[in-house]
Amino acid sequence: MTRNLTIFTVNHDTPEFVYTLVSSYVKHNSDWLDVKISIIDNSVKSNTFIDGEYRNFTVESFDKSLYDCLKLYSKTSKDPTLASAHHALTIDWFIKNRVNTDYLLLVDSDIVFTRSFENEYKEFMNSNYIMSGYKRTTYVKPCIAPWACFINMQQVKQYKLNYFDINRILYVNGNSQYDTGGSFYEDCINARMQCQRIRKRQYFLFAYETAEV
Repeated sequence: MTRNLTIFTVNHDTPEFVYTLVSSYVKHNSDWLDVKISIIDNSVKSNTFIDGEYRNFTVESFDKSLYDCLKLYSKTSKDPTLASAHHALTIDWFIKNRVNTDYLLLVDSDIVFTRSFENEYKEFMNSNYIMSGYKRTTYVKPCIAPWACFINMQQVKQYKLNYFDINRILYVNGNSQYDTGGSFYEDCINARMQCQRIRKRQYFLFAYETAEV
């Protein structure tokens, strides 16, 4: 089968999560080890990782000067939406500058693979979905959670979609409306693209943020 897939996560000061993620990937996806997990490191702490290619993953530090645009919009450095803004901007940059495959598997760094994702990937490739994953409704605006989200990059490019929108990720009239991926999901729906919703217990991983399989 063609390995037309990029697997990607963002690390933010949690290298121990990354090593657990990679270990579980190796354990449950032994037939996929020719595909290394791509990690963009946007940690605040220095030397969390040394950039380079490792046995089962690659690391690249994010240019944090790209976050300067957020300072004009955020009232305070403690704005609770800043973390989501940083996350979404990093994902958007990676999608536009590093993904050369037709499909992307976006995962959080604190997930653990519990089995192979190959069946889900085959199903996604043979579908017309632009996204497949768990629909999160914690915020006012829903999203397909970045814990484990398949994305069809061909459709993203065709419709010129952005994962990050500075006008929607931060406070809107004093309220947090959008989480990571919220504006992207909204744009997909407005473009009448199809998004597949998967129940948590159908997942091939354990997401610590939900404390559920």
